[in-house]
Amino acid sequence: MERTAGQRMTVLFAGGGTGGHLMPGLSVAEELRRLHGERVRAVFAGTQEGMERGLVEARGFEFAGLANMRFSRTLLGMPRWAFRSAGGLVAARRLVGRLSPDVVVSLGGHAALAPSLAGVLANRPLALMEQNAIPGKTNRWLSWWATEAYAPWPGIERLFARPERVRVTGNPVRAEILRRPSREEAAAAFGLDPAKRTLLVLGGSLGALAVNRAVAEALPHLEAEADRIQILHSAGRTGFEEARAACRGRRLCAVTRPFIEEMGAAYAVCDLALCRAGGTTLAELTALGVPALLVPLPSAANDHQRRNAQVLAGAGGALIFEQEDLDGRRLAAFVLNLMENPLALSRMRAASLTLGRPHAAAEIARRLTDLLPGGTAPVGVPAAAGIGGT
Repeated sequence: MERTAGQRMTVLFAGGGTGGHLMPGLSVAEELRRLHGERVRAVFAGTQEGMERGLVEARGFEFAGLANMRFSRTLLGMPRWAFRSAGGLVAARRLVGRLSPDVVVSLGGHAALAPSLAGVLANRPLALMEQNAIPGKTNRWLSWWATEAYAPWPGIERLFARPERVRVTGNPVRAEILRRPSREEAAAAFGLDPAKRTLLVLGGSLGALAVNRAVAEALPHLEAEADRIQILHSAGRTGFEEARAACRGRRLCAVTRPFIEEMGAAYAVCDLALCRAGGTTLAELTALGVPALLVPLPSAANDHQRRNAQVLAGAGGALIFEQEDLDGRRLAAFVLNLMENPLALSRMRAASLTLGRPHAAAEIARRLTDLLPGGTAPVGVPAAAGIGGT
């Protein structure tokens, strides 16, 4: 796998399906591009029908679509899954043969499996990026062959097949989020009032129906505070119209979007976030010190969102709302109590920052550089303070 002087090296990022898997990979790819320029080529392999292509190509990276290999939970669906999986692995092996990547990086999720296995069969180094406190099934299985695995927090090394190969780096956060604008600039971008307390509601890239409906139910109970409180709501594609309709005719200012691309500005204007507890979301919250009300997704694999939420709540940076207890009246009471208590918000903000790893993308980019031919990180790659291996 030797490269001649000046020859481009290729890093293949495998996975996607949701923003939570894809965004950390994009953050690392952008850091590799910043460090190496055209010397390193980043390519993403994900599902053909997913959201990945648009997000990847918008950032100037190449995308290769592969068949969805999501596991079938029914006996009737098993033969079709097996046939599709075999075809997906063949297509992934062709892709790896064509690209000849120097390193394959699994971002987790079912979309990561075929390209990662194809890389292993081609004898390429495999690195794993795990976003959650409980590793997903794909990354746990692939950890038998991984050269390195990158984890968000200490204490989960034993959940991988080879704990000695796990490095605690944190979960990468997009550079544009860390370069957030002033509160005044951010408020202007969304048509909000910078003087009002802002609740940021994140329904996720696909929407969170229970969260969206709880917010709609909470609006009448928050209406009396319309002069002091406003809402910025990312409702997801599936929940956008319903969320927007719930705001019509109300004094309370609620700016509703299907998806917020300018997340740096959204975090800059918010005083409190209401969201699920995915690993990427928590990485962003802690990097910036955003107080949060977390609603773990009950159906998340291995209940990993509850464990994620417990990590942040245990440090004092968040409160946990179980979905079954999420109703509009209780939600409004919690929001008002926190919004009227600047000292509590300040303490939550400080506690959240203690878990933040804002330099995770730089740390992982440095480690991936060490896996490339030559194996030496370039001078000037920042080592993140407080981040180390295990």
